[in-house]
Amino acid sequence: MTDEYGDVIEGELPKRAIKFVQEWISFHKDELEVNWENARSGEPLNHIAPLE
Repeated sequence: MTDEYGDVIEGELPKRAIKFVQEWISFHKDELEVNWENARSGEPLNHIAPLE
């Protein structure tokens, strides 16, 4: 599945689960980008709140 907010690269998820993940990503896109840069530079990752 390819989408604006992420890819399922292996296996499958139910459509409802994909919607939840996409919603979470859309809420935390900036935080995810910061964590990506932290991971690439070997810095600790920041906590990102779960979808409530």
